Amino acid sequence: MGMASANSGGSEGMELCIFDLRRGQQEGQELDKILFFFPADLPFSTQLSVIGLSEGLITFTRFGFLLINYALFPLEAD
Repeated sequence: MGMASANSGGSEGMELCIFDLRRGQQEGQELDKILFFFPADLPFSTQLSVIGLSEGLITFTRFGFLLINYALFPLEAD
């Protein structure tokens, strides 16, 4: 049923990652931010691409939340 029965691999195309945004902030240390990645046999460049996209979405979501919050509740001048 659904997508799982449509492809023969079952989990093909699905990635799961756990990373720490505070780690790997300097060039050459990007792999330090990966705490867990499934499937582990993907090339590191692919893993970093998935994590980079995730970081972008997290940053955009945080920024969007701040904009919406400010639009609904603007700061009042004292």
